[in-house]
Amino acid sequence: MTGAAIRGMRALKRILTLSQGAALVVLFSCLPTDPPGGPDENGLIDFDEAVIELSAGGERELVVRGYVPTPCHSVSLQPVTYIMQPDYWNIQVLADAGTDPCAQLLTPYEARLVLDHSVGTRGIEVIGRNKSRRMDVP
Repeated sequence: MTGAAIRGMRALKRILTLSQGAALVVLFSCLPTDPPGGPDENGLIDFDEAVIELSAGGERELVVRGYVPTPCHSVSLQPVTYIMQPDYWNIQVLADAGTDPCAQLLTPYEARLVLDHSVGTRGIEVIGRNKSRRMDVP
């Protein structure tokens, strides 16, 4: 290789290093503070699946599955409080990230709730951030 070719390769290597570093800076500066699928201002989180299963003790149990944006999020199923029994009892899917900093890493979750006193005259409605699902409960 000639001296000019070697200098050209060194210059190219510096440019690539600089552009990779710049891309890295841009990538991290553009990370959203509230990633898609994260909880909204009320704590509601998206869910992918909601099913009713029978537990080993024969109790009906709501099982909800989905993903949270960090492993620090804890998910709970919170029945709404009613004065009179509704047709469909609303059960909210809520997430709490706590106060500690946490890495952004999409993490699967599964939350369960025994359906003892949280069933409407016809069933339940699972309420997430962007969707809800009505389920008849016999």
